[in-house]
Formats: sequence, structure tokens, C-alpha cells
Amino acid sequence: MKTVLLLSAVLAFMAQAATSVSLNGEWRLDYFPQPDDGALRELPIKVPMETVQATVPGNCELDLVKAGVLPQPELGMNHKLMVGIDVMKDFGASPISRMLSPDESSQDLTNKALFREMTLYYMLDNKTRDGSFEMYAGIFPRKASEGGYSDVFFSDSLKFYDNNLEGVLLKLRRPKAYFELGCDWMGQYSRNNRERFMVFSSGEGKVAPCLSLGYDGYMYHFASSEQVVCRCLFRFCAERCGF
Repeated sequence: MKTVLLLSAVLAFMAQAATSVSLNGEWRLDYFPQPDDGALRELPIKVPMETVQATVPGNCELDLVKAGVLPQPELGMNHKLMVGIDVMKDFGASPISRMLSPDESSQDLTNKALFREMTLYYMLDNKTRDGSFEMYAGIFPRKASEGGYSDVFFSDSLKFYDNNLEGVLLKLRRPKAYFELGCDWMGQYSRNNRERFMVFSSGEGKVAPCLSLGYDGYMYHFASSEQVVCRCLFRFCAERCGF
């Protein structure tokens, strides 16, 4: 009987000792700031201890960055100059010999013609504590645009075969909102080609925990050529709501 009671007491003590205590939550992080001339001072260096708020689970360096003690490594302006080649080929299309199939042979199917155009653009990425600002200028991929445009604005064929923008794109990102404004130069004035360009914009903001409001719009300039004298201006705007 004594053996059974002793065994029960040992098991109860082990169960109580195995109970975990969570350390998650808000803590105080004490640290000693390093003086700028610390390497020139004589030992011992007396520096008053300072305190910041910390979170567990977390990281001491990130807590010091959040408190403004350490600099944010991702803040500041990042400049890039990008150069590339756009290559496109439709599946099933090939440079068939004119002797075998004259109707399907085309100079556009040769390997040299697969190199469509060069992409060359400048990119600015300015990150701040409250968001970021980005700018693209030159000939850059259309996927840089992150607006929620429907197929009414840009069809799948346009996105696939005209997958580069020639102009400028501005993007502003906030914790609960995103806005962009861009201009795409689509046609140069010549004898046969019309002067064409499009100014487009999109934005969305979260106004409630389960509600966001946004808009999409563009202005399309369709002018004349040397042979055709005509000028048209198209405007389209749509609002959207998301849950």
C-alpha cells in the first residue's frame, strides 16, 4: 500500500514539473548603447543602460530597429538599370520550308525573328517605414503593373503579345492601400501608323477589416497618321468593392 501511494506521489510531481509555462508576450529589453568613440575611450567605459519594448517570440535586432536604435537595413533608395531581350514563340509555329508548305512559311517564324525587342528601363525602389514608392521608366515588363484591371481594360491577347510597356509607371504602396499611375506609348506617328498612347491608373484601399474599395481607369489617345486625319479620345473608369 505504501508503495502504491509513493508511486502516485512521484507521478503527480512529474506531471506538475512537466507543465509548460509560456513566455510569449511583451518583455523589456535592456541594452548598453555603444558610443561612437567607444574604441578611443579608456577602459572601463561607463555607459548608462537603456530599455526598449520587446516581443516574444521575436528578435532582439528587430526590436532595436523598431525602436529606432538600429537603422532599418531595407530603408532608403535603391536604383537599378535593367537590360534584357524579349523572346517569344507560339507553340506549334515553326519555320516550315516553302517547298513543303508555302502558305505556312513566314519570315516571322525564323529563329532570328523570335527576338522581338530589347527591354531597357530604370527602376527606383524607395522603401519607408510606412510603405514604398516605385518608379519604372523605359521599356519594361507589363507585369510590373499590379493594378486589378479586368479583361475589359486589357485583354489576354494584349497582355501576351504586347507584354512590355513603353513609358513610365509610378507605384505607391501603403500598409492598407495601393495606387499606381502609368503611361504606355503604343504607336509612333508616321505615314501609316497612328499616334497612340494610354494613361492608366488603379488603386485600392482597405476601409474596414472586411471591406476594401478600389477603382480602375484609363484614357486612350488615338490620333491620326499622315494618310488618315482623325483624332479620338476614349475614357473609361470602373469602381470595385471587395470583401
